[in-house]
Amino acid sequence: MPTIPQARLVEFTVELSSMLRQMGTMQTALLVKVDRRQQRLAQDASQILDGFGVDVMQAETCLLAAF
Repeated sequence: MPTIPQARLVEFTVELSSMLRQMGTMQTALLVKVDRRQQRLAQDASQILDGFGVDVMQAETCLLAAF
């Protein structure tokens, strides 16, 4: 699941992950549009997702590299 490291979007990802988990669907989150100047936000988002049992890929997509 592509996830932008912003509070509300991380919350949506947690909710979606919970629904998918109930249906028996495997999922992994990928942080996208990560601003390298605000790397702390990406780390916080990753920790929050991990705390809710959402697997988070180690790789990230930079803000300017893909979009």
